[in-house]
Amino acid sequence: VIREIDPDDTANYLMSDNVHSVATDYGWYDADTDGLLDFTKVYSDGEYSHKYYSGRRMWGAYRLVCPEVITRDDYVDLQSDPAFPVYCKANNVAVQDIMALHREYYAGTKYDLTKSGNLGGGAFSSPDRWKEGGNEDKVGGAWERAIAMFRTSDTFIVQTSVGAVVADSDGTTTASPSEPVLWYGPSAALSTVFTPFTVSMPDIPATFRSANPYKMERTSAFWATTVISNISNLKWSYMIQDIRALQSQLESASVELVKQNTPLQPQLLLDNAQRIVDAQWQLSDQLLFKYANGFINEPDNLAQIVGYPEWWLESVEFVDGPPPPPTDPKCCNPEPVKKTTTGESATTQHLRTQKLPILAWTA
Repeated sequence: VIREIDPDDTANYLMSDNVHSVATDYGWYDADTDGLLDFTKVYSDGEYSHKYYSGRRMWGAYRLVCPEVITRDDYVDLQSDPAFPVYCKANNVAVQDIMALHREYYAGTKYDLTKSGNLGGGAFSSPDRWKEGGNEDKVGGAWERAIAMFRTSDTFIVQTSVGAVVADSDGTTTASPSEPVLWYGPSAALSTVFTPFTVSMPDIPATFRSANPYKMERTSAFWATTVISNISNLKWSYMIQDIRALQSQLESASVELVKQNTPLQPQLLLDNAQRIVDAQWQLSDQLLFKYANGFINEPDNLAQIVGYPEWWLESVEFVDGPPPPPTDPKCCNPEPVKKTTTGESATTQHLRTQKLPILAWTA
């Protein structure tokens, strides 16, 4: 959020000629008494929807890349309270760190949308919170807004450090790509796979040209991610492990592809993009099979029963459900009984038991 702007500091600020005069004309700013113009305080309408709608996301991003600049997670009013810096200098940030930032839902903090006990995420702790409707208006309140949002249309990262030596997240240094790279992630960041493209490519795959919101298409990279995103909400705390494994595999391979091929070969990038889309469609089918009907299903071990988390069962008062049956079941290892025969021999056996005369007859 842009705060005080200094027209004399041309190295750090670039502004229109009337940025001060417009504010003065509307009575929002007085140069004689207000000092430097606070751009957000003067021109912003403040937060939308709720007090932390944008500010929480700022805090979430800064805590990941510049934790030393974050001294608080609260503020009075983001419009008038300069809670966060305009920018910070981050060290050793790799492209995969920025991918993780776009997937942020405040994990491990008191605002974690997936923490145990948070009924808003359901039994399997999804970070997604659907858009508020009429019932939310009646009840009142608001959801925390993560950086990662289910309704995201696309996310992109531009890697511009052409030919420079950069530090990776593990501390090693490597040469950056020979030309700028656009890492594109269709649909929700939590389920997408960031895919590299360059401006010099003569074309992009057909799968990345279409994102029709009115029709589910298996030829679309957007829908490949959207299907995974929606399936995952059935058993999120389980399925996200499979999703992350695929993301790590494919994105690591893409990073290596970009590093190792100088100059970047368009056909290699095209083939890589198609592999990613194919793998995502395979994953959505695998998720449906593996977690069908609430079980964990593996080819050699079907219908593994996992049930619900203990905290959730306690929250929904599972213990107060229907009581056990009043009689003890005979299952599952009853004492064997002597086998009896049928027909004439069974009748004979009964008569002997009762000490009655046995008569022989013929039909």
